[in-house]
Amino acid sequence: MKPECSIVILCHNDAHYLENCAKSVFRNTRGVRYELILVDNDSKDNAAEVMRKVKKRAPCPVKIIRTGQNLFFAGGNLRGLQAACGDYVMFLNADTLVPPGWLKTLLGHMRANPNLGMIGPLTNSAVGPQFIKDGCPDFKKLDSWHKAWAAKRAGRPECVPWIIGFCVLMPRALALRTEGFSAAYGPGGYEDYDLCLQLRLLGLEIAVSPDCYVHHFGGKGYAGMDYHALRATNQTFYWNAWTAKILERLP
Repeated sequence: MKPECSIVILCHNDAHYLENCAKSVFRNTRGVRYELILVDNDSKDNAAEVMRKVKKRAPCPVKIIRTGQNLFFAGGNLRGLQAACGDYVMFLNADTLVPPGWLKTLLGHMRANPNLGMIGPLTNSAVGPQFIKDGCPDFKKLDSWHKAWAAKRAGRPECVPWIIGFCVLMPRALALRTEGFSAAYGPGGYEDYDLCLQLRLLGLEIAVSPDCYVHHFGGKGYAGMDYHALRATNQTFYWNAWTAKILERLP
């Protein structure tokens, strides 16, 4: 039976986090038909071994993709998207832990709001509208903490200008239409801002779920890189690229 959602998890030298992330997905994804797509983005750790272990214990179909070279965040996720067959695609970082009901909640918001192009959760580690100070005080207790927390926060998703790409849900057809995150960006971010802006120019909304919280360890796929320098480079690229596009539209 066709999955409702394809969960794409990109891994680059963060196999330890990947294993725990996959365990949380298997434990806490109920009421949704899903497939898992694991993308080994040229990892030098034991990612291949961990992926085999994850596939062996999985309660869902699992696809493993090895890129053979580091395609960075955008290119690696695009490979996962191209292999996906669900109606929706969830791009999920390996350095995350998901709570009970997470995917069903996000899918519910997406289906109830047809003008949404993308939705993501609240979290402990992100810049902008997704960050909350009163998140789960101990990630090891996320499952038990989340139930009571979410019950108090049920409501409509909040529309925002942009969200961060560590955990984002989109209709697969829309993701394919936009080709996912732009491969023009190297490591360092801003490809998520770029995609959000593309969606808003299509007349679609970006939203944060008020009742879903995902723990994010943050930056574990950038081991050995100067993330802040890379981010500054991508910021300049982002501004220059969109400035050029805007100037092209002026009379």
